[in-house]
Amino acid sequence: MTMGRVLQVALVLVCLGLAGQHGYTADRLVADYGGHAGFQSAVWVAEDLKIFEKHGLDVEVIMITGSARSVAALLGGSTQFATGSATGPLAAAAKGSDIKILAASYNKFPYAFVVKPEIRAPKDLRNKKVNILNFGGSNDLALQLALKEWGMKLPDIQVIVGGDAPTRLGSLMAGRTDATVLSPPHLTIALKAGYRVLADMGDMSANFPQSTLNQGKLYARESRRRETFPACLCRGDSRDQDAAGKDAESLRGSDADRRSGNAAHDL
Repeated sequence: MTMGRVLQVALVLVCLGLAGQHGYTADRLVADYGGHAGFQSAVWVAEDLKIFEKHGLDVEVIMITGSARSVAALLGGSTQFATGSATGPLAAAAKGSDIKILAASYNKFPYAFVVKPEIRAPKDLRNKKVNILNFGGSNDLALQLALKEWGMKLPDIQVIVGGDAPTRLGSLMAGRTDATVLSPPHLTIALKAGYRVLADMGDMSANFPQSTLNQGKLYARESRRRETFPACLCRGDSRDQDAAGKDAESLRGSDADRRSGNAAHDL
């Protein structure tokens, strides 16, 4: 599935998920996105293309990096909808928190394992510094599953929590780390700079929900006025989907730079 098609599906799910709630509350909705990679773009592309507006939604879009922080904002009521990997919602649900995954647009890890040019095989990673977003998130899970497929264990490498994709890319290019996981547009920048893709994590045998649309159950209960909270429906305006797909396919590093001033909550 192309990134444009993934975004089309994600955009439909997000718009319809939010639209389902709009009939029950006049309050402004706050929805988050996790970063500037193509697979994370459904929410902010919908804002850019004024699709929320078109469907009568008043949505404030903010950036919250990391699934754990996103879930904390959702459960605390700072946001009504969150997007990201399923790691955070599943961990919260396992501990008894009120949270629901409404839909997911992607069922593979949308990352590439990027390394220094001299690293040619997984065995070359031994004792090397590998940079991820945080522990317990999809970066961490993807890394652990990759190591398992390569017959390696976490003690074989040095795992470093390095922050968001631009920060991890900068660390790799500065020589402070040896490998990281990236998605476009940061992956494209790394390749142009001469770094190698050791593995496409989307080719791993493991499946795991990504780009999920999440909601706190408390908000769903409080918002229910006339009928049961509607399920996300996979249908929508094809013109919106086509526009979103084109926006995703044209994603470049400059777009990420342009968005660096967007609102962000660091919880």
